[in-house]
Amino acid sequence: MSAVLLGTFLLNFIIHYFSSSHFFFYIFYFTIFHNMRQGLGITFLYRAGIKTHNSLIKFFYYFLTLAPFLIFHLRGPMNKGLLSDEILMPFYLHNYLSPLQHSFVINVLPLVYLGIACCFFIYLILTKNTKGIFTMAFFASVYAYGFIFSTNELKSYVLLIFSHAIPYYFLMEKRIILTHTSRMIKKYAGFFLIAIFAFGGLVDYFQEDLVEMSGHFDSLAIALLTTPLISHFIFDAIIWKKGNDRFKSFLQATI
Repeated sequence: MSAVLLGTFLLNFIIHYFSSSHFFFYIFYFTIFHNMRQGLGITFLYRAGIKTHNSLIKFFYYFLTLAPFLIFHLRGPMNKGLLSDEILMPFYLHNYLSPLQHSFVINVLPLVYLGIACCFFIYLILTKNTKGIFTMAFFASVYAYGFIFSTNELKSYVLLIFSHAIPYYFLMEKRIILTHTSRMIKKYAGFFLIAIFAFGGLVDYFQEDLVEMSGHFDSLAIALLTTPLISHFIFDAIIWKKGNDRFKSFLQATI
């Protein structure tokens, strides 16, 4: 754990120090990758014990999430709610397209995506292979709306952030069920939530002051603030893998 935290801090510091203009590119794409993998993991938790069609499920899950993300890069900036370049700006590819190609991306590709997605879900229903289908539909809806149909960047990113929390509710619920003998967790859950939100609010309020006061040490401050974010991505990638012992124990108790 210490190695991951220290390594994450050093990586964040180096990237921001040598190329601060690209730092939030790194944050953005790391977040998308983490969110995408998280949805796949939750899908297969619901499919625990099922050994058929898993390769097909994995392939189409990536299609349902990656295709909107690719279209997002090809469509160009949204017209409303543009975020500051200093916060985040993806690599748009629309400038490399001709007007005809860009029109195809805007008008035809979304319909192709919806058609393939509908056929896939209908196939799962007809073959009675629906375990995990709602998780896939949830993440597909988030990515399709946020990256294909939305006209407001801020709303799209906020939706992605909120959707990121949903799978953790599932994991917390499962964990509480497995450790139900600890009544204190349930009894004081409301208090814990209020404390967490209060602490988070304080951190959110003071982090701007910390960065502003840092002056020449802004890379150090930003690396410190973003270490929990990136490190929890790495922890998730390590722990929630099929071959991990802790994941196996959790999965066996969940089934």
